Amino acid sequence: MPGATFLWTEAAQEAATLAPSDDIILHTLELRHPSLTNADGRPGAIRCVMDHGVLLQKGVPPAPDIYGHYLTLEADAPLDPGQAVAFVACMFDMALGPQETNPPTIDISLDNVTQLISPSLDAAVSTGQAINVTYREYLLSMPLAPQFKLPDGVLQRVVSTLTRVTGTVIFNDLLNKNFPSLIYRPADFPGLVY
Repeated sequence: MPGATFLWTEAAQEAATLAPSDDIILHTLELRHPSLTNADGRPGAIRCVMDHGVLLQKGVPPAPDIYGHYLTLEADAPLDPGQAVAFVACMFDMALGPQETNPPTIDISLDNVTQLISPSLDAAVSTGQAINVTYREYLLSMPLAPQFKLPDGVLQRVVSTLTRVTGTVIFNDLLNKNFPSLIYRPADFPGLVY
């Protein structure tokens, strides 16, 4: 369809509709703040992938082994654009906020089993600066680019315990987006003209 825009790439649409058994969708979260540090030592972000992954770093006791995936960020990513970065294996949940909430929100909770997230996130929250959140989807067979990306949100109302971090992501920018994003022009849709 001329002029049509889709949220997912063609490869992601094919994987979702054909459901190949040998490919897996990797759900990822990236939390960005100047005081955060990722497992691979890169400053400014914590990156999580909802998958067991492969061994990325052997831990020296009492530090645990770190599992996850190296995935390449998009060329216009706000931090480390176009680079392959470590996403640490970490189970997380996302739930839509109430429909009447304006602006739209998503409640997230991340497991802190490796004890990597909580101390770093506590330091970020205490600064009072915004913690930006990006959700991306990758295909395990295509780690060189995300197949889907939500607009960035801001993490608020963070509660951190030894085992879990919870918070609410607010998407202010969604209010400024056209919906539907498709523009109906007579040249593309001749049935609109009398």
